[in-house]
Amino acid sequence: MDEALYHLHARFEETYWWFAAKNRIVLSLVERYAPLPPAVGPAAAAPASSASPAPARAKACDIGCGAGGLLAGLARRFDAVGVEMSPIGRDYCAKRGLSVVDGALPDRLPLTPGVFDVVVISEVLEHVDDDAGSVGAAARLLRPGGILVCTVPAHPWMWSAHDVHNHHRRRYTGAGYRRLFEGKGLEKVVMSPYNAATFVPMAVVRIGRRVLKSEPEAGELRTLPRALNWALCEAFAVERHLLARVRLPFGVSLISVHRKLG
Repeated sequence: MDEALYHLHARFEETYWWFAAKNRIVLSLVERYAPLPPAVGPAAAAPASSASPAPARAKACDIGCGAGGLLAGLARRFDAVGVEMSPIGRDYCAKRGLSVVDGALPDRLPLTPGVFDVVVISEVLEHVDDDAGSVGAAARLLRPGGILVCTVPAHPWMWSAHDVHNHHRRRYTGAGYRRLFEGKGLEKVVMSPYNAATFVPMAVVRIGRRVLKSEPEAGELRTLPRALNWALCEAFAVERHLLARVRLPFGVSLISVHRKLG
């Protein structure tokens, strides 16, 4: 991403409806499907009077963590680390007290394979050349039973100046997205469109602009009226209650949870 986008995301990611709702949904799926950490020693209890180490926390990794909005949520429950190629993003994470390392998909992940309970790749795969290889690299970080949570933008026909501005290489069809996970030792748990709340108005706008040949320059995020921002956030975030139960029929984006096979 451009340097300016890191500053923009840092400013908006905790309050702007899309960032806030998306992170709530991802964290809800992590909460539901993340495994318990593996046992760290014999089951026999030590004498009550002796000091014993605190039980190990489950480990999570947010690859492409940006300014750290989602990573901060993971860090509340997990021993969490972010991977970010931008020094600007890493600086924002460090200022928030978050653990972050320099790295990038698919070949520059300076982390120990096979130890993570959760790996998240949110709005990242559309930026990399080798998206299938990136899924494989992320899957190798997981211990057996660990989960990989991914989100990407959907529908190539929705391509717009926004995608160009954000340095996207692609938007995904459902079939193309499913193929990314094949042959990676992963079992599908959840795979669905999401952000259904804004699909119809966004589709109408995108199609209308294309017909009228009036595609605008992509601009900065703008502060919305508080009531509108709240309503959009709640309409989107309610999907966290649905995704564990049903596959949504449509949406602006795609989301998935896969479990690492033993």
